[in-house]
Amino acid sequence: MLSIYGTNTGKQIAAIKLNNWARVIGFSPDCETILVGGSEFVIYSAKNGKKIRTIKLLDDVDSHKWSE
Repeated sequence: MLSIYGTNTGKQIAAIKLNNWARVIGFSPDCETILVGGSEFVIYSAKNGKKIRTIKLLDDVDSHKWSE
């Protein structure tokens, strides 16, 4: 579970249930979005916790064709 709190009020803005274990959490420079990364990366709104976009990564590098 990832919780977002307002810095001025200290009150919880949103609670985000994560499907995968997060290894990376970062904010955009304007603090409008949050990036949560693991086997996939998900961008959330920092204002309300709603999912904006999901970016899936390759889970199996052997399935990808590599050029020599």
